[in-house]
Amino acid sequence: MRREGIPFLSSKNQILLCGFPLLPHLLAWSLRLHSDPIWFFAGMTSVWHRVHAPLLPGGMFLDPNVGFTSEALGSLAARDWLHLSIPWWNPYTGIGMPLAGEMQPGAFFLPFSLLLALPDGVLWLTLLMQAIAGLTMYALLRELRCTSRAALMGGLLFELNSTIAWAPGPIAVFCSLPFLPLLIWGIERAAKPSGGPAARLGVAAGVAYMLLAGFPEPAYLNGLLALLWWLVRVISGPARWRLLERVVTGGLIGLCLAAPLLVAFADDLAGSDAVAGHIAGWRFLPWRGLGMVLLPYAFGPLDFNNSGPFFGNLWGAVGGYCGLLLPVLALAGFYGRSTIALKILLAGWVVAALAKSFGFGPVMAAVNGLPAMRDVAFYRYFWPSAGFALAVLAAFGLDALAGPAPRPWPVFVGAALLVGAGLITYPEQSFWHWPYHMWPVYGLWGLSVGLAAAGLGVAAFFWLRWRGGKRASALACLVLFEAFALFSMPILTGGRHGAVELGAVRFLQAQPGMTRSYTLGPVQPNYGAYFQTAMIDHNVLPVPRNWASYVDAHILPGVVAKSGGIIFWPAWSPYASADRSVQGILPALETLGVNFVVSAPRTSLDGLSRVYADPAIDVWAVPGAAPYFEVTSGGPCAVGAISRESVTLSCKSPAMLERRELFMAGWHVWVDRAPGIVARDGDVFQAVAVPAGLHEVRFSFLPPYESAGLVIFICGIAGVFWMLWRVGRECVFEVRRWNHLGQS
Repeated sequence: MRREGIPFLSSKNQILLCGFPLLPHLLAWSLRLHSDPIWFFAGMTSVWHRVHAPLLPGGMFLDPNVGFTSEALGSLAARDWLHLSIPWWNPYTGIGMPLAGEMQPGAFFLPFSLLLALPDGVLWLTLLMQAIAGLTMYALLRELRCTSRAALMGGLLFELNSTIAWAPGPIAVFCSLPFLPLLIWGIERAAKPSGGPAARLGVAAGVAYMLLAGFPEPAYLNGLLALLWWLVRVISGPARWRLLERVVTGGLIGLCLAAPLLVAFADDLAGSDAVAGHIAGWRFLPWRGLGMVLLPYAFGPLDFNNSGPFFGNLWGAVGGYCGLLLPVLALAGFYGRSTIALKILLAGWVVAALAKSFGFGPVMAAVNGLPAMRDVAFYRYFWPSAGFALAVLAAFGLDALAGPAPRPWPVFVGAALLVGAGLITYPEQSFWHWPYHMWPVYGLWGLSVGLAAAGLGVAAFFWLRWRGGKRASALACLVLFEAFALFSMPILTGGRHGAVELGAVRFLQAQPGMTRSYTLGPVQPNYGAYFQTAMIDHNVLPVPRNWASYVDAHILPGVVAKSGGIIFWPAWSPYASADRSVQGILPALETLGVNFVVSAPRTSLDGLSRVYADPAIDVWAVPGAAPYFEVTSGGPCAVGAISRESVTLSCKSPAMLERRELFMAGWHVWVDRAPGIVARDGDVFQAVAVPAGLHEVRFSFLPPYESAGLVIFICGIAGVFWMLWRVGRECVFEVRRWNHLGQS
């Protein structure tokens, strides 16, 4: 009898290797000296750093929102939880904004998001997501009756996928990824006569955590693939009613668990123009970028650019790659007729996703007909599901190659794909009209093509000369080596360690009262939340409509037109032609309660006095900044601010208290113990009527309809405990049955 799997690894060791692969340890070691916050190696050049000497152009992450959103806002949410406070509101960005409702920081992604409170929390959360991705994929492939060798390879491939390697957005983009195999594992288990509670739990956890991870677009696309998988099983399987009931029940429990976040997000979305300004269903990648799917670094390291517009458009939209050997092994999955319906589904998903992403009209029209798909940046966020499909097919292919010698037609298909990718990316045939002295461009292309061809040649040798388990193990190692090499490139091209100037941060943190600042460039937006010193700049989505309109009208004209209000930061390149003088906007800054303006060193700001300077930053005082709490009519009153949420007033007559925090539905106020009414004051502030006498006024924020969301959440928790009780009962029954068999 043929021995399956890898002889020198037991099943327990294979699971440990999936959960704790070599790569995370190498990653942690390579970044161990980088004790700075993640913005340094997110590729965000900033004068915060005395030293920024990258080895090569590029950085560890493709999208700087890993810093703006995941680190800056995610760490605030994690600290709120650790202080036993639900992170509904962020008082440090803009003049206050929803935090959980912004969704992308993953505020409710518990307990995983608590890692963001640690130094280098983004790194540790990334490693944890890799481990979970490997374990869930391994479990799914074993459930699909793959050998342990194929399951191990599939788990490691899923850990080394391109979405984690490049991070095309906040880390929420790939935090939903590990739970797709868990969801489909629940679907597979649901078809069996026993194990119904475990199947429902798997589906519930998969649905809930894909949503709680915080990024709706990959969660939607991953869920769509899982839905198609379920439909294939329902149509083709004998236990369709059992499968239908268990998956629907588990899915409803998962939605209940995510209800608080979904309610907060819906409220935040309704108060913004995010949907109208984020229609991406008809956008697609330039066809010459198709070569990056197979040769991801033929155009250079991550985010490599030149003076032309092509690279900016390409790197700003691309979401991942697959390499050359993974598709070859995935094609081998079509040897044999077992699970052919699932294989066709997975291959069709990859082909359709590429067709839509690169502008094939009929496919785009068909996919855009799905609900809300016109608002999804499909070309950027389909890679988690595509990487999953390729890894599953590759596992099927590896098992097929361990049997009798099949014809090597996938190798010839791979050779044709390599030739096509090489022609598409060849510099002189495309868009690189650079002078002759830019010969490294050709070197990068030649290196990518040469290494891919060498890998394909080695794969052909293993395929043709070796047989059985020896061939399968060799090909598995080769594919994993390619995945490891492609995954490691962003790490190897990241920046070196640099010193961070925190003197200005400490100066702002030391200021008494509820102060605010406005950065003209040196401090990245949202990092006021990271350091817990309020800054009115922001980079969020959705952004409250009334705040975006105020910024566009009074501070930085063009914000709404150029970014939909999402990015309010004068140093952003599309605002390069904007008037950055502070003198004209001083009245607006004073009205907002901005006490300080932060600028690059050796900057001159008329009308302001410099109060702090270091080699990286100058800080300027705004002389007439309004207080956070102010009595605008009635009184007079003695105001004693305790915090941003609490103030004491001693008024000789009824008064109107103005609070310079963003007005949104969901704010509640108590005057002593009596509930009051929060009214809109002007365009963006809050106002509360206070009677004469000594009173304490307290504010709190809870998104509208969130009480209903919390009730639904409790129902979901009850469903989880019910399923856990049933799982425990089944385990006890099995133990008793085996004890009885042993005694007999």
